[in-house]
Amino acid sequence: MAHMTDTQPPSETVAGFYDVTASFYDTMTDMEERIVHERPFFRVLVERYGIRRALDAGSGTGMHSLLLAHLGVEVVGVDISREMLTRLQEHARNHGVSVHTIQADLTHLPTADIGKVDGVFCLGNTVAHVLSREDLSLTLSGFRSVMKENGLLVLHTLNYRRIAGDRETELNRRERGGKTFRRSYTPAGGLLVFQTTVSDNPQNGATSLVQTVLHRPWPETELNDALANSGFSDVQIYGGIDLREFLPDESRDVVILARPQ
Repeated sequence: MAHMTDTQPPSETVAGFYDVTASFYDTMTDMEERIVHERPFFRVLVERYGIRRALDAGSGTGMHSLLLAHLGVEVVGVDISREMLTRLQEHARNHGVSVHTIQADLTHLPTADIGKVDGVFCLGNTVAHVLSREDLSLTLSGFRSVMKENGLLVLHTLNYRRIAGDRETELNRRERGGKTFRRSYTPAGGLLVFQTTVSDNPQNGATSLVQTVLHRPWPETELNDALANSGFSDVQIYGGIDLREFLPDESRDVVILARPQ
């Protein structure tokens, strides 16, 4: 593990950030436990909306791709990080399922040879990596372009109303496998510096790796408007993947369901 004393400036590319993060991402995020926890909610979405082929946009190491594949869905996983996609393929083999992967920026989906899908899943706060309104429009329009007329978009982001805009905010801190994983936000002129710190336990020398990348704290109101401008309608906003009520000042997450116009 790299030895670092200061946070890297938020100039790392998203691909570079996740190429490094891929080696410990599953441990940090409790992937296997989350697969078990979230499976019932994905089953409801798949069955209710007749999803047979899906795009996992910003797939990472593949937790949601695996969930969908286990439910009999043909999945295309797209991510900008080659290392994340390599991990996804390893997990797919271990789980006995098949996931087609494509390395691409989400603003370039129409040229990624995805074909048409019944559902687009953009989860894990992926949309926060889209930093401009122009790129948000390109991303959402790209989702619309690959969807069948009766398709479903499932979009997740953090509820940024709960994240302080004037000081550092710790999202979570976990100890797993002899290491401490800490994720936090620091304001940066309308954007946020997302920081992941991985530290060994003190008895092991307390070495650490610090990774930073920029996020944009999209509020649900702005996402709602952008979806309407990108060809979506019937926008429903929830407070979690279990489709609980969204409470602006209390919900940790924003989960949006939308249909193509």
